[in-house]
Amino acid sequence: QIIDPNLHRLLEDGPHYRRQYMDWGVFHVEHSFYPAWQRYRRALKQRNSALRNGLPKTSIIAWDAELVQSALIVDACRRGYVDALSKLTPEMVGRVMGDGKLVLDYHAGWPKDEELGAALVRGLAGDQRAGFTHAGPHRADLRVRVDTVTAKDWVSRGQQKVITAVLLLAQAELLHHRRGIKPILLIDDLAAELGSSYRESVLAAVKQLDGQCFLSFLDESLVPKERGDAVMFHVEHGRIIRQG
Repeated sequence: QIIDPNLHRLLEDGPHYRRQYMDWGVFHVEHSFYPAWQRYRRALKQRNSALRNGLPKTSIIAWDAELVQSALIVDACRRGYVDALSKLTPEMVGRVMGDGKLVLDYHAGWPKDEELGAALVRGLAGDQRAGFTHAGPHRADLRVRVDTVTAKDWVSRGQQKVITAVLLLAQAELLHHRRGIKPILLIDDLAAELGSSYRESVLAAVKQLDGQCFLSFLDESLVPKERGDAVMFHVEHGRIIRQG
């Protein structure tokens, strides 16, 4: 799992990044997810092709049953995963952020008060005009709030990095709980936009995961003084030198 200076994109940018975040975790803990996701993608590709090419309605809705069947499995896997993740984040937030309540809101990709099949029927005319399918798991999103405010609208870039680090560390912890796997953490330029107290809190949370971790710092003065049994290397002009 990678924690780098571009973490803020998970909160600031489009839902594509948050779907990637969810699906990385779901793929590793839910065996039924990937086959269903492949089936869904194939059916969606065929339906969109029929829409783009202006084929008759019968050629479009012929894919709806397969789309709905596979979509419900994908949605159930994602929903269960986010629920499990939500149970871990309060402890992780307390460990790293100290205060504030982190809330994960999962959106399936179609109205929550409507079945997907009904949403496809209702949206068919719009899909035909646009040339693609609007409703479905490919439009899902994971919205992150701090207390009652959307995270990207409330916190600074540094705080966004802390929140995203919390989400990734919680994901790593859940993978360990479910599968007994401790993912290797690659943490690049941890000090970027993080104050010393946040850096220390993130490092303490990483240490509690008790897995293998590689951290990089651009300034040697920012490297933690207490490193335990960690080994430090200095990289300069393409040369790697072990320190101490």
